[in-house]
Formats: sequence, C-alpha cells, structure tokens
Amino acid sequence: MLTRRSVLASAAAGLLAPSGRAAGTEAPLRQRAAKRGLYYGTAAGSYQLNDADFRQALVLEANMLVPEYELKRLIVEPQPGQFDYSGADALMTFAGAHGMKMRGHTLVWYAANPPWLEAKVLGAPDDEILTDYVARLIGRFRGRIHSWDVVNEAVFPDDGRPDGLRNCQWLKRFGPAYIDLAYRAAKQADPDALLVYNDWGCEGGKPWNDRFRAATLKFLTSTLGRGVPIEALGL
Repeated sequence: MLTRRSVLASAAAGLLAPSGRAAGTEAPLRQRAAKRGLYYGTAAGSYQLNDADFRQALVLEANMLVPEYELKRLIVEPQPGQFDYSGADALMTFAGAHGMKMRGHTLVWYAANPPWLEAKVLGAPDDEILTDYVARLIGRFRGRIHSWDVVNEAVFPDDGRPDGLRNCQWLKRFGPAYIDLAYRAAKQADPDALLVYNDWGCEGGKPWNDRFRAATLKFLTSTLGRGVPIEALGL
C-alpha cells in the first residue's frame, strides 16, 4: 500500500535523480503546471536549504513552498506565549528570493502540538486558545501566504461518530464548532488568503478509503452549509 511518506520519498528521489532534464528535453515541473493554470510546490524544512543539490532542485522545479513542520504549533509555540518563527521566516525569505508562493501548514491539528497544549485546551474557559493562535499566525504573515491549511485531519470515521469527526481535544472541548471558529478567525485575519481543509485518506481504492471519502464529503457539505469559509480541499 502506498503511503504519503513513500510517495514523497519516491518523488524526491525522482526530483534529484539524473534524467532527460539534464539534456534539456523536459521543462521544469513548475512550468509544465503553469500551462494548466496550476502551481507546483513541495514541502520542505529550513534545514534542507543547506543541501545545495536539494536547494537547486527546489528552485528549478517548484514555485510554491510549504513548511513541513515549522508552522506547526509544536515548533511555533513550544511554551505558552513563547513564539518561534525562525524556521518559517527562513523558508519565507528563501521563497521570496526565488519567486515562490508560500502555503501555511497547519494551524489547528490534533497532533504535532506542544506537550502543554492538550490540558490547556480541555480546561480552556473560552475559545481564545484556538482563535487567538489562528489570528496571531495569520496576522503575522498577512499578505505573504497564498493559502493556509486552517484545520488538518479533522475527519476519522473509525472513531464512530455519526458526523465522522475525529475525537480529538478540540472536539472534546468545543464540539464541531471548533472548525467554524478556526475558519472564521482565519478569514478575519487575512481575507485574501485561500483557506484550505487538509486531510489524507481520500486517496486509494480500499473500502476504508471509500468510507473516508464519504465521511469527508459529508463533513464538507455540513460545514459549507453553515457558511464556514472553507475554500479548497487539500489531499
């Protein structure tokens, strides 16, 4: 079974492997995507910019850059109220120098959070632990990030809920409204950024993928019906 990690690894290997590209027989992927009105991008960490071969391939092939981990809350807010944007800023500087757009990944997720967060969420007296964080990050990068994965992986049919949502700390504290709160705070913080719901599991042909697709469509129908400003689906 293909996994996201194996696909990314094979794609990276293909990107860096010798090919007809060296002989000038193929246009870079970003140019080929542009002919179809698309951007071609990739996730990367700031540490990878120290690899000259990777950096060269990135500049040649991609016109959009996604921080792999350096905009996740585990990295951004390791201690309550202490913020570290250094990795994201390094990627932003690199993207700007090479004419790349930036995607923001990710603001609200059940995973990759600092150890202190779950208890704070479950005991939060109001929604500021969610909405203030979204507003802070999007506001800091306002006008410089093309699109944001506002909520990541909120669907998980195996948890057995009728709505198909993942039974995470955000859901336990705020109910399904945590999704509404996150997207509305994001839209207010930067009305021009594209707001994405991102997930995995719709890909593939197994029965579980079929259930996941059905749950995702149900989720999107419900949230869009409430006027939640989800503007794209990330797969």
